[in-house]
Amino acid sequence: MNLLIVEDDRSVRSALKKVASHYFDNIETADSPVAAIISVDTVAPSVLVTDWNLDSELSGVDVACYARNENPNCSIVFITGKSLPLLKEKTKNLGVHTYLAKPFSLSSIKHVFEEILYAN
Repeated sequence: MNLLIVEDDRSVRSALKKVASHYFDNIETADSPVAAIISVDTVAPSVLVTDWNLDSELSGVDVACYARNENPNCSIVFITGKSLPLLKEKTKNLGVHTYLAKPFSLSSIKHVFEEILYAN
């Protein structure tokens, strides 16, 4: 399975990649929505982990919509330090696997990865 991590905070992105390396063989990271969209085209992720608020005009929601359009079976995980109810409202029709509020524990993301892998 291919994983794409989209996070503008380098330390969070690095920590996610380190944890994900125990579960996924192919891991790509992107620090912006534009880089993420390019990665969606080249990597065809089966799992997308994306921050909602990226330092850009585009957001993680835009990336998730694009990924879903390209691969309807892509599992989407949102991470955010902002309002979860608002994010859930904005993404209610996207079929998001789960949402994690920052700060989250590494064990919680491990659990999410295990759920996704078990389901597939």
